[in-house]
Amino acid sequence: MGIDSINPFELPLLNTVILLSSGVTITYSHHSLIQGNRSGALYGGIYTIILAIIFTALQGIEYTVSSLQYQTERIHLVFTLEQDFMDYMLL
Repeated sequence: MGIDSINPFELPLLNTVILLSSGVTITYSHHSLIQGNRSGALYGGIYTIILAIIFTALQGIEYTVSSLQYQTERIHLVFTLEQDFMDYMLL
């Protein structure tokens, strides 16, 4: 009985690296756009979207693997809204 925690140096660390990488790629895209480099802006945006999809998929895996069970709809709603906000911030 109790809560089995997820090793923070496995899936959560990978998610953090992906999230930080998406910040780098969108910044690259933004600076390329300012400098008039359309191909850099396009590729930076595409890589950001790919990283966002991977991040969202891994968040889903992390949610299903965790042993936490949400007892109330309110907690589940807050978790879902937080995830949606994080996904929006990635794009």
